[in-house]
Amino acid sequence: MFDLHLGITPEPLKLAPKETKEELLAGKTLKERVQTAWFEAVDLTILKLRDNVIVEIQPEISMFGSLKTLDVGLIYYNSLLGSYMHLQLRNNRLTVIPDAIAELMNLVTLDLSCNQLTTLPLDIATLPMLTTLDVSSNQLTALPLSVSSPPPSSSAFKPTSIFAPATIDRATEPLPNLKYLLASNNKLEASNIPTDDLPLHLIKVDLGGNPLGNAEALVGGLSRLTKLKQLLLNNAAVGDESFASVEGFKTLEHLDVGKTKVTEVVRNVFQGRPVSFEGEDIPGGVKIVLGNYIQKEKWEIEAERRARRGRPVVDPIKGDWGVGAESRTRQPQPQAQPIKEDWEIEAEMGLLTEAGRRRARTAAAQVAPTTPPADTPSTPPKSPATVGGSTGQSLAQYYNVRSLTLTLPRSLPPAHSRTRSLAPTVSDGSDPTVPAATLPLPIIVSQSFSHTLRCLVLSNRRFDPSFVLPMDFIESEPLLPALEELSLDNCGLGDIVPISLDSFSASSRRDPIFNILASIFPSLNTLELSDNKLTNMSGIRALLIPDPARKTKGLKALRIRGNKLTDLMGLEVVAQVLQSEGKVESWRLEELDLRDNEIARLPPMLGYLPVDVLLVEGNVFRVPARRVWERDGISIPLLLDIRILIHHLGTKGLLNWLKERVE
Repeated sequence: MFDLHLGITPEPLKLAPKETKEELLAGKTLKERVQTAWFEAVDLTILKLRDNVIVEIQPEISMFGSLKTLDVGLIYYNSLLGSYMHLQLRNNRLTVIPDAIAELMNLVTLDLSCNQLTTLPLDIATLPMLTTLDVSSNQLTALPLSVSSPPPSSSAFKPTSIFAPATIDRATEPLPNLKYLLASNNKLEASNIPTDDLPLHLIKVDLGGNPLGNAEALVGGLSRLTKLKQLLLNNAAVGDESFASVEGFKTLEHLDVGKTKVTEVVRNVFQGRPVSFEGEDIPGGVKIVLGNYIQKEKWEIEAERRARRGRPVVDPIKGDWGVGAESRTRQPQPQAQPIKEDWEIEAEMGLLTEAGRRRARTAAAQVAPTTPPADTPSTPPKSPATVGGSTGQSLAQYYNVRSLTLTLPRSLPPAHSRTRSLAPTVSDGSDPTVPAATLPLPIIVSQSFSHTLRCLVLSNRRFDPSFVLPMDFIESEPLLPALEELSLDNCGLGDIVPISLDSFSASSRRDPIFNILASIFPSLNTLELSDNKLTNMSGIRALLIPDPARKTKGLKALRIRGNKLTDLMGLEVVAQVLQSEGKVESWRLEELDLRDNEIARLPPMLGYLPVDVLLVEGNVFRVPARRVWERDGISIPLLLDIRILIHHLGTKGLLNWLKERVE
């Protein structure tokens, strides 16, 4: 490499084995055969030497002045899950790094992981452009993050490229552009990490697997960083004393102190901010990992969240603490029984509606026919306009305060019979005090928690598949501004939905389901429409693609499994728009579930959809073959859930196959 690119022969390495005569002759022959004119030469910017048995690096490497990436580690980055994963297969055997590396002023990424290093170059902190420093899985005992004053001279630097700088502009402060410091699985102690010279722009710091000890000074220094978002100290031999007098961490989002002696007392560090100890991301809060834990992926957290929504709510104040993994890890704290007001008692007895009061009068008459019912309220019945706008009825028993989720009871159609009532009964799981319409927005909007409602679950509400809107509904003003997830599975919904403006009048109009959802809930990012009666996806563009004019943010997950889809023209229109106008910035569809439908053909234009996971199993199309969109296994062991990788690989193969057939 030095002979071909620089025309020099470096000094023989002390630790490397001597080259044989055949190897020397082969190198000389290669040099004679490969002759490049000076005007055709290109400076070396990326050098990847991972997965070898390198034991030493020549100091002359500093002559590659344009080098930006130097990778001599062994690490695998999974872009799908956004996590690093070490593969202990083969790695290099570096025990020392030449000090001349500190003269690579254009270096941006330096990966020295999975080696046998005991020290780092003393002047490594003077690299002005370095953003990622990975020294994990070595034998380091100290991190040299200080800058000597004045900076070391650059007389040893002799550039040989016409593109290389003539002088070295060293940093005067420690690593001014460093954002990612990865130093896990070493022999670092907190006292050997300078707290006064920490890089100011750090975003992620990983010091897990080190015998840090009492790290109060180190944690205090990290807490003063204004851009730090992730601090990983798992299995780092720290305790509560390291966080005793710490104040700060205003931007921290993830703190991992698993497999340590740190307890929940650490929540005192983040006073005034919401804290989660259960692996869930909280907007504006901090996710803290404690104790011996099993790292969960995003899909596992989402699966547990859905399972919790499906269970009946035990207590509207304490939330759902049913049998499951959550109840085994954390128990609800006892709370005082709230004092109920008169209207709450009437709501529990079902006396807020005329039908409920009529049933109460009938039941009282059967007990004492000659005595007027004493529990019948004296208030006059409400007018239809009042009920359509704000009923005053509380849905607190169906609201989970902790997850900001409202789960209305199901309203299944009654069984067929010659003599039956059309009103839903309690025996089928429905609540007669809740309107039978699939989406009773007036009663939902009137709740005190409607402005913070994040998830709305309306599963199995098939008695009346219609949407009821408030009388004063305006499309430009969202009814539930914080709503992100909406579940309408098994509601008997079709392509066109009946719309009415109150609970008593007949449907005033009929709108396409995707258009009306986009106008009502512009902030949606997850939509569940499985097990309905949809046949096409007309109007899906209004929901999928973000539109600043309509204030829609665009969906991240769309699930339409188990419908009757035969036409994907709506998705094809979206793909054509993305192909002609380019991808929409900051938007990508993470999941599109089209399983178990009646799709006979996949349009080739779908290949231009920016989707991570596309599920098409259970349809009637024969082309492409199953092997194109499904993977049955993988040849190497991976430290992640294999199903996610299979879906990811299948989606990539399917999209590429469709793109090839656009012409």
